[in-house]
Amino acid sequence: MANLLRAFIATTLFSLIPVGSAYAQTDEIVVTGSRISIQDTLPGQVLIVRGDNLLLEVRIESDARNLSERLAEIDKTIRTFTAAADRDAAITLSYVDGNAVRPLSPSLYKDAISRGSRPDTSVARIQLKTAIPDTVADSFALATQLTRFVDKIPETGRITIENTDEIVISVVNPGQYRPAVIRKVTDEIADIRDQLGADYRVILQNIDRPIRQYRAGDLTLGFYIPYSYVVIPTSLDNLDINLSDDF
Repeated sequence: MANLLRAFIATTLFSLIPVGSAYAQTDEIVVTGSRISIQDTLPGQVLIVRGDNLLLEVRIESDARNLSERLAEIDKTIRTFTAAADRDAAITLSYVDGNAVRPLSPSLYKDAISRGSRPDTSVARIQLKTAIPDTVADSFALATQLTRFVDKIPETGRITIENTDEIVISVVNPGQYRPAVIRKVTDEIADIRDQLGADYRVILQNIDRPIRQYRAGDLTLGFYIPYSYVVIPTSLDNLDINLSDDF
């Protein structure tokens, strides 16, 4: 009976909720929030998975006198980075727009360049990206690999290249984990129903919310849906439920 209940709940939810959520299958996003920052709002069921890529932010600054000269120097340096990445199969260049990871291309150079912190300076912020292998236990070796790559790029003219030490993890197609998260939730609801017996009902709420994610560990991410549930006796005929926005 328990297995039939789980199958019924899962099938019903999957038919009602779009698996893709708000993400397309090709979307890649960086995940920066930590468990500590959201631990008071985490639901009971969280799916922990390994991230797809590790990214290191690099800051390229020019303090040449003329704007046109600064832009030319930054453009030349980014092209040097691109040529070096083309020779290294383990590293690609990216640009993070909000939390979306986009391949760095000449058309994005302009978006990557902004005013520097000092007068008459221009700066570009790009990300070096490398895949996270299943055999790697922590981020140190991968971060060292990216740092050494940066160290090989020459600083020419009025260019300064800075390794910011800002390491983030990205995931491709986060919506793919929604079915697995829902499965964990429905298993929990079915277990509660089994333990309480036929005298109680479990009403699941907010399972239609978008999937969310956070940095769970050095190389791992946590995925969850901000669901909640209410347990009521089967003898109760009417119940007013407040669908809160606490999550």
